[in-house]
Amino acid sequence: MPNAPVQLDKSMLERGYWLATHRLVLKKWTSIGLYILIAFSYLYFFVQFGVYMYNYNEWQAIMAQSVATPYTWADIQAANAPLDIEVTEPHLFARGDNRYDAVAQVHNPNEQWGVESFQYVFVFSDGSRTEPIAGYVIPNETKFLTKQGFISQTPLSRITDVELSEVRWKKISRLPVLSWMFTAPPEYLGSQVISDGGVQRQLPPRITWSVRNDSTLSIRTVVWQVALYTGSQLNSVINYQAENFLFFAERNFEIVLNSATGRVSSVTVNPLVNIFDPGYTYLP
Repeated sequence: MPNAPVQLDKSMLERGYWLATHRLVLKKWTSIGLYILIAFSYLYFFVQFGVYMYNYNEWQAIMAQSVATPYTWADIQAANAPLDIEVTEPHLFARGDNRYDAVAQVHNPNEQWGVESFQYVFVFSDGSRTEPIAGYVIPNETKFLTKQGFISQTPLSRITDVELSEVRWKKISRLPVLSWMFTAPPEYLGSQVISDGGVQRQLPPRITWSVRNDSTLSIRTVVWQVALYTGSQLNSVINYQAENFLFFAERNFEIVLNSATGRVSSVTVNPLVNIFDPGYTYLP
């Protein structure tokens, strides 16, 4: 049985006619659209590629900065090197008979660096010099460098320099716990006249103090550095050495002065312990 014929209405005929007459125009605009789409695709690709390269170069720079060492070992060593010890306030005291006492203050400003050993020399106004004297300074310590009884046949007016040499630094992570309790503070006692069995006797001026070792360490050698002052001016420095100071022990000290020290108005006493000496402590 033959197929029934398809009936074409007027609208279908009009659309078919329009497509037939506008085929070339449609092809042209379709091609233009495709070219525009391809152009936008290339443009998008190049833009994204440019953004990628920019970010890549920036990332490379960041990585280079993060990998590059921002310091050198020389800078590290310089930043961690100890500060120089400071020598100030040199004093020269004439004691008579061509004898002089030389004194200068030394300070170590470092908290973890000590000077295990060094040599110091006093240089005087006439060019004469003392023999090298051994010393040490623990972290944050302030004390006096001294040379007592220096003999000079020519008058000396002042100290021109204090030369340091052979300075050996040592880093200290933790200082030993040393504690000294002055049970009787340092006191200057001037010359006195006493009666002893009906006979008057004159006592020379002296310095007394009492101290207790409040640490748990027995100290083999303690140098008590006694500074005498007339008003605010340093008068003299005396180093008094004590041996075998037992832990928790208490001792009384007395130093007899000679007339060369002159008038004394105040006294300070500072304990010095050489912790760099391996045998500075002992077992009782």
